[in-house]
Amino acid sequence: MAKRKSKHYDFTPAYFMFAIFGLMSADTTGGEIDITRTLIGVAIALVVAYLVINLMAILLNGANRELRLEKGPAFSKVMVSRGMFYMLPFVILAALAQYVLGWNTGMSFASAAIMTAGASAGMEAMKEGAQGAKNVLIPTIVGTLASSAWMLSLTLLP
Repeated sequence: MAKRKSKHYDFTPAYFMFAIFGLMSADTTGGEIDITRTLIGVAIALVVAYLVINLMAILLNGANRELRLEKGPAFSKVMVSRGMFYMLPFVILAALAQYVLGWNTGMSFASAAIMTAGASAGMEAMKEGAQGAKNVLIPTIVGTLASSAWMLSLTLLP
């Protein structure tokens, strides 16, 4: 009997990982925590997470009409949810680098994580039958633009 893939999606872990990146990107002082800066950094991260997740899902839905009709409109959210789990190694490495080694590299890891998660979401869609490189390129471009906007927005932190 073939193993049935889950049609469930849950973005809670993705939002949690984005919040951790937001915390790390706002903590640039190396010890002293500024609560305002931290809260704004986490809020920006959660807004970016919401935009990235939904934009990737919308664009994957639009680019794969046949798959959407076959699997239902939630197929892209399942693919994006699966792709977001590929952010976990980047979160762990960023936390180790920042809090154990003392490096301020949270945003670098966050950018790489977002682009990897986007490409992974596209690969998950291709495993389900989606055709073409657009499934990897579209989410990767969304990730690149979102991480660039996120980096620029951090310059506005107090």
